[in-house]
Amino acid sequence: MRNFIIRKVLNRLLIKACPKRIPPSGEKGKKVNCYNIFISEDNRSMTVVQKVTKTHFEGLKWDGEYFAINNMINLNSIKMHNIKINHDFGLYNIHYNSFLDYMISGFTKIKIVKIKIQSAFNKSNQYIYNKKKFVSIDRLDLLRILVDHYLKSNGKAIGLIDLMTELHTLRWILHPLKDKQKTKIKFLLESFINSGEVIMTNNKYIVKAKSIATLSNYEESERRHKDNKNMKRIMIVLTLILALSSVLQIYFAYIN
Repeated sequence: MRNFIIRKVLNRLLIKACPKRIPPSGEKGKKVNCYNIFISEDNRSMTVVQKVTKTHFEGLKWDGEYFAINNMINLNSIKMHNIKINHDFGLYNIHYNSFLDYMISGFTKIKIVKIKIQSAFNKSNQYIYNKKKFVSIDRLDLLRILVDHYLKSNGKAIGLIDLMTELHTLRWILHPLKDKQKTKIKFLLESFINSGEVIMTNNKYIVKAKSIATLSNYEESERRHKDNKNMKRIMIVLTLILALSSVLQIYFAYIN
């Protein structure tokens, strides 16, 4: 009975066996719906199943580089947890750790339902995100982000795509104004190169020591500006107090 169920279920899945190459993205990738079935005989040996007979699994065994060695495995010698099933569903890969896992999650389609819900949620969030404009990035704020990345990554450079992702998350890739924003960030980076705060190496950007000095000078300038504003506020308050004091003195002199 056990072998009968395994044979019927797996042969049904093998009707939709995956081809050697699967589109990883795009519209063709979204239409993918196929299965790969593997038998793990031990920790090192793996066979991709092509057919299940009444007594054997038939397929190709891994030779270290490819699935290329014809192999037959007796059904009775394999336990259910040695059967692994991969389901390529659209742009997602669903992995079932055992035959029992597939029987529970695969037949009920729990994982597929979760993927569809998550996909709908992501599309909704992306739609809302696309309706918003990109947050404006100040030149010195961008330099501060570059310095933070340099310190956190132990001195590694960063590419334009990774920088855009750090600024706007991966959702920027599908935003209708992505090219305009990318051009703006690239323009700011080129301004840093021209002023000596940043250099470009292998199409990636890395800050120089001058960037620290630039930020320090800016922060010092900001501090002085705030101090001056605070001083002006204090002078205005003192002036108002003195003026009020003078008015009160005149008032009391008048009533006396």
